[in-house]
Amino acid sequence: MTEMVFGPARIHSEVTTAAVEARVRRALAREGEVLRKPRSDRERRELGDYFTVNAHTRFPERGWLNLDELARECGVLRPFEVIEE
Repeated sequence: MTEMVFGPARIHSEVTTAAVEARVRRALAREGEVLRKPRSDRERRELGDYFTVNAHTRFPERGWLNLDELARECGVLRPFEVIEE
């Protein structure tokens, strides 16, 4: 985590993308899933920037995932945290 930003009626903490990815990976591992980023342009076109793979079958389960939405769904990104740009 980097800095606390204070503004009019807004307080948030920026979290690096790598930290959020690590949090999501740990949360998904408990459910038998693995977070992946595509290695090729073809994978990116077919699955988006992030996708999940079943840890046992190694078959893609969910594609076209938004990291922020996935992190909040997994409960690893708190309401006052934002992903660093």
